[in-house]
Amino acid sequence: MMMRQRTAPAERHGQAGDKAFKGHQPLLHGNIAVARMDDLPAIMALLGKGAAEGSLVARKESEVAADIRLGGAFVHRKQGGIGGMVFLSVYSAALAEIRSFYVDEKGNGTGRALVEAALGTAEKLGIREALAITKQENEGVFSRFGFGKRSGFQTALFRKKGACNDIYDREQVQNATLQDMGDLLQLMDRGETEGKLIPRSRGEILADMRSGNAFVYRQHGIGEILGMAFLSVYSNRLAEIRNLYVRVQEAESLLVGNLAWRGDLLGVNEIMAIVKNGNGLAFMGQGFAQELHGFRIAMFRELQGG
Repeated sequence: MMMRQRTAPAERHGQAGDKAFKGHQPLLHGNIAVARMDDLPAIMALLGKGAAEGSLVARKESEVAADIRLGGAFVHRKQGGIGGMVFLSVYSAALAEIRSFYVDEKGNGTGRALVEAALGTAEKLGIREALAITKQENEGVFSRFGFGKRSGFQTALFRKKGACNDIYDREQVQNATLQDMGDLLQLMDRGETEGKLIPRSRGEILADMRSGNAFVYRQHGIGEILGMAFLSVYSNRLAEIRNLYVRVQEAESLLVGNLAWRGDLLGVNEIMAIVKNGNGLAFMGQGFAQELHGFRIAMFRELQGG
């Protein structure tokens, strides 16, 4: 079916990291099984077939092998080989991604069984949310699995570590402090009312502030806050720029540039931003881009494990 390429696996932090699968027996049904290393040739053949059809983006064999060793790859066994697969990439207790989802024969329940195995494993691990990046024409597939868009925020943009970062300002863009909380909550309410932001809890905002990943914009570094943005770091493999909101246009690129700098400083391999259609110019000026082959629709599903 559809998924996209991601950076090669790296060490992750927290309980929901590389060792998260250890000791957690997934709930498997029928011919669904956790992939073994001797399945690697068959999985690579399916990946090649899906890539040729345009429904998958090719992945490196070393990356696939690493996921198999972690226990995050699920396959459908059939006579004579493997008829489907899905991968679960766990970034942190906050987020996991469904990737490389493909079935040979549609309409027989194999796809549902594979996705349920991956999501069930994520819930047993205590993951709070699952992400899928797919093509626009395939949104319905993940909708049937309970995935949806974030209130119109559906276009996924990505930036590799060290990509273009020409706009950077440490005078007007500053780390948010606890004294800024009231102003940030007011901006959050204003942005939500305008349909430009997705609400977040006070606890989530505090966590980003305490980790040094909340930024505010003040003209000439003084006065009222005229913009804000947050960097949610899921692991050193993935972070997300969230809740970018500005009252003056020049703040937008400066905030994105500073958060991209922050991600590079932390050694994050890839930064993601989920934006409304047509609202990505400030990100594209900082090295963000859509994935190749039309994989740009971000869909999420809340999990019961969180």
